[in-house]
Amino acid sequence: MGKASTTSSLSLDRSHPSQLKTLLGLATHAEGGGGPLPAQAADPVGLRRLLTEVCRGQGESGDLLLETVCDRDVPLEVLQGIKQLAKDLVASAATDGQRHAATILYHAAIAGGFARYGVNLSSRPIGDRQVLYEDLAAVLAAEPLGGVFTAAVEAMGVR
Repeated sequence: MGKASTTSSLSLDRSHPSQLKTLLGLATHAEGGGGPLPAQAADPVGLRRLLTEVCRGQGESGDLLLETVCDRDVPLEVLQGIKQLAKDLVASAATDGQRHAATILYHAAIAGGFARYGVNLSSRPIGDRQVLYEDLAAVLAAEPLGGVFTAAVEAMGVR
């Protein structure tokens, strides 16, 4: 006697494009791809919302922090401060989504410091982050934040 099929179909017809990007990002991660950070970054509106949530009580705005790391004229000292704040936000995050959003901010500050000033704000070698930054640059290509990661990857090739 044959076993009944337990396969179900999933309709993607009513899915929002950002949901599909996230789903594809998760599938890539399952196959050894970019991981949860590019998947989280695939939804820039959600990223901003999660950063705003995790910033509550810190006296900071998620939108302002993202705008600041994208500003080409931001001083290195400000990027260092944002990196440290992001580390604190990672530690205080209540959800994985908030933690991922704060981690993206952390990497954006490091990428900005390297791209604009040639300074690695981390104790880890900047080259260790190249694949992650390439993935974030690709997912965020239409966003100013993508430009930060693109510039960092380009600077890695120069330095």
